[in-house]
Amino acid sequence: MLKKWSHNQSKYLYAITKWGSPYFSINKHGHVTCRPIYKRLTVIDLKYLTNVMYKKGVKPPFLVRFDDILDSQVNLLIKHFKNSMNTYSYQGTYLCMFPIKVNQQNNVIEKIIKNSHVNVGLEIGSKPEFLIAISFMSKKKTLLLCNGYKDQEFIRLLLSTHSFAFNILIIIDNFEELTYIIKFSKTEKIMPLLGLRAKMSILGSGKWKGSTGDKSKFGMSSEEIIIVIYKLNNNKMIDCLKLLHYHIGSQIINIKSIKNAVREAVRLYCNLRKIGCLELKYLDIGGGLAIDYDGTKEYFFSSRNYSTREYSNNVISIIQNICDESVEPHPVVITESGRYLTAPHLVLIFNVIRIYDRSELSEYTLSIREPIFKDHYVLHLMWDTFISISLKNFQESYNTALALRKACNDLFNNGVIDLYVRSKVTHIFWKVCLKLKSLVRLLLYLPEELKDIQNSLVNIYYCNFSVFQSLPDSWALSHLFPVMPIHRLNEKPFKKGHIVDLTCDSDGKLSNFIGYKDKITTLPLHINNNKAYFLGVFLVGAYQEILGNFHNLLGRVNTIHISITTDNSYRIENIISGDTMINMLTYVKYNPKKLVYKIRNLIEEVFLNKQISFRESIKLIKIYKNALMGYTYLDTQ
Repeated sequence: MLKKWSHNQSKYLYAITKWGSPYFSINKHGHVTCRPIYKRLTVIDLKYLTNVMYKKGVKPPFLVRFDDILDSQVNLLIKHFKNSMNTYSYQGTYLCMFPIKVNQQNNVIEKIIKNSHVNVGLEIGSKPEFLIAISFMSKKKTLLLCNGYKDQEFIRLLLSTHSFAFNILIIIDNFEELTYIIKFSKTEKIMPLLGLRAKMSILGSGKWKGSTGDKSKFGMSSEEIIIVIYKLNNNKMIDCLKLLHYHIGSQIINIKSIKNAVREAVRLYCNLRKIGCLELKYLDIGGGLAIDYDGTKEYFFSSRNYSTREYSNNVISIIQNICDESVEPHPVVITESGRYLTAPHLVLIFNVIRIYDRSELSEYTLSIREPIFKDHYVLHLMWDTFISISLKNFQESYNTALALRKACNDLFNNGVIDLYVRSKVTHIFWKVCLKLKSLVRLLLYLPEELKDIQNSLVNIYYCNFSVFQSLPDSWALSHLFPVMPIHRLNEKPFKKGHIVDLTCDSDGKLSNFIGYKDKITTLPLHINNNKAYFLGVFLVGAYQEILGNFHNLLGRVNTIHISITTDNSYRIENIISGDTMINMLTYVKYNPKKLVYKIRNLIEEVFLNKQISFRESIKLIKIYKNALMGYTYLDTQ
């Protein structure tokens, strides 16, 4: 008797114990759960939450934002650095900064900056981001780092806030910026807080390794730094230089790259102090702390070969050793680990709207029977191939079936056979593939050419979302996110499939997934039981919301904010509606009132031609108006 499939087997199959720890797991009911505060007992059932949202009229796709995970990630990172500083008797302190480019959503920044346990600073890279960040500087101890390219207007704006926001630190990226800073500082008679962004010679690792080296977009070379120091000294502003900053890229997957960059930066820090930059006290090592998206803890673009503890230990020990060797004070260490802070807190949930299953499709098509004498010879040959398949000739049978299918298509294109014959040949061809698929499971070794069978028979799960809007990194960078069903996980998933979205674009799909040991090209999924089936994509809290685009005018999705209460229960803090048709049409410069006017004129013309009744004309206008108010995604039950 076969052993019943358990939720523990699903934990292994989808590797949730690897990438999901400490927040995500599967309960005994076969539902994915979230524990936003990993030391608390409160567990949220995602399938139950989805059911509640349906009752409230909130339809998928939607994002679930676990606000408390943001707190947990901030506290966890700070804890690791404090422990490392205690271990190595580090004399400086640590400051966690959030680069708001990672997720500019108001709720996200507000939750991070108002963490009651710690002081978290903000880093910005543009004028709009500065206008956001300055509004959160109610506490004078909050540090605001101003990165990115800055023109005269931007620098004047930054300096104008000096009188009431004392912890704004301007990071110099090029000579032009320095010229404006010196000019306006003298005019306004102020001494601004300044930083310097260095261009590292050490290359990073992963997809963003081009952020360093001679061709990097940002930073100043060694000779440029010396010129900056000279100019600051000449203008008696050397004491304004408080911070040294570098960044070697996002999602650094190799700890060796991190260690090498820290070494170079600390040497630069110590040398700058020795040539007169005595007020230099901050060392900002930028971002790069990776998220282990696949849970393998390996040197792979969606993983990392180090732990957060190893990261903090290496950073602190290297800085301490070089500073002690150079007899320089230990700096305040700053990180800008935005991906680490935000990625785990957001989950995308959507429903499957249709399943294309080749084995089920054959049940609805032509009945399979032996060809009769008058049938075309290509049909007879395909039938003979089908009935003669065995373990002794499976490879020859597959090659023959491929050749016959090509011949069939050629005959059809040349007008020799009709559509009816072509469909029967194609039908038997897929029967051949299904039979071969069953046979090759018995083989210890699968020939390379037969692997095409697995790919050609993959099931297609059509889903109610847009890859371009909700998972842009998956499309643009082939980034891997954890994907899995959020329920039915105490049932064995007998199917393997690809996930495709609603867009009219062949790139709107997910065809690479996270397995327990390696990347896999199909996702284990369940058989259609004619009930709603929901999938979740996890760790999407960094960059995805802000980078999402409006392909096919599919807009932003509904967002649900969940927070943990003091009595260890949870509440739905807020529900933010996704884009309506009106939102999207207005975005591309259509006037909804003019559209309604045009449609009314068209309907009236049809009515005057007596093609529809008056009642039908009124109904059509009402349908159009209601559609404008609707969600851009499919409204399915």
